[in-house]
Amino acid sequence: MPALCAVRDDQPQFKNLFERVYQRTGKKMKGYVAVQKKLLVMAYYLWRKDQAYNPAFDNEIKIIAPENSEATHDKIPEGSFH
Repeated sequence: MPALCAVRDDQPQFKNLFERVYQRTGKKMKGYVAVQKKLLVMAYYLWRKDQAYNPAFDNEIKIIAPENSEATHDKIPEGSFH
């Protein structure tokens, strides 16, 4: 039901996702499922970061790992790779 409300209330990021999936597949339910997944991922992220939802958030800004993060950089010691 939250996905239906997000699309119906004309939230731009959800409405655009719904329209894009609906145009590609021709099935409304697939569009609603895509919106539902996006809502769940967003809710989990906001819960983990202890942040409030901001509907005016600029979704063009990409959140990336900091440069000193070890999550995206593999460091294999020289000579230990077979």
